[in-house]
Amino acid sequence: LADQDYEYVTRRKFIPRRLKYPTPTRKASQVKKKKKKHLLPAFDFMDYCPAVFGSIRNLSGIHPEDYRHSLCGERYIEFNSNSKSGAIFYYSSDRQYMIKTIPDTEANQLRHILKRYHDHIRSYPKSLLSRVYGLYAIRLSTGSVSGRQVFNVIIMQNQFNTDHYIHSIFDLKGSVVGRAASAKDMKRKTNRNTTPIVLKDCDIRSSGFKVRLGKARARRFITQLQKDAELLCELSIVDYSLLLGIHFVDLPNPTTA
Repeated sequence: LADQDYEYVTRRKFIPRRLKYPTPTRKASQVKKKKKKHLLPAFDFMDYCPAVFGSIRNLSGIHPEDYRHSLCGERYIEFNSNSKSGAIFYYSSDRQYMIKTIPDTEANQLRHILKRYHDHIRSYPKSLLSRVYGLYAIRLSTGSVSGRQVFNVIIMQNQFNTDHYIHSIFDLKGSVVGRAASAKDMKRKTNRNTTPIVLKDCDIRSSGFKVRLGKARARRFITQLQKDAELLCELSIVDYSLLLGIHFVDLPNPTTA
């Protein structure tokens, strides 16, 4: 990639239409034939650094046609988050990806650090950093999102896209100040794929819960965690956490039990 790829921006238009042909990882028998009205409206958008994010997707083994198929599905699935940033989160219709709205300041910061982030992902394929697969500025001609017709979104890997129900989720920052799930958090309704309750540092400390990885795996985990934290420190990013999801093989899926 050239330096200009990290600055390149192109304008595109999303025109809703149903995918009627197989993609590289979807057989023809898996493609629905029945026509159905698309629930997403047409809109214009700015595609930031497409070659760079395309490279990041390629490093994750994502084929371009599969990526478009997932993001151009009939609808997005909004879900509640305990994020204090006020961001709105969606899943793609197949739940492969998470779509998150971000303010201009965060969009500009991502573009500013993109080369370092890209280099890190290439150097450390097992990095624990979230995979960001796209940055877009969307302009809606009809409707709005949180009262706004122009907004930024990033596309991220859905870490919990699995057939196994995630019974416990921990958001860990390595701090104990304000790091406990609230009473409101504990009353969230059960989701289809994961627990709706996100526990935090104080919760895992008080529970005595431990994850045993084994010496070799623990050593690799700590080493990678240190490499990732060093990058974030160099970039002056402090608002990050480790997201841990756990499936207990001896517990049923509460949505089907």
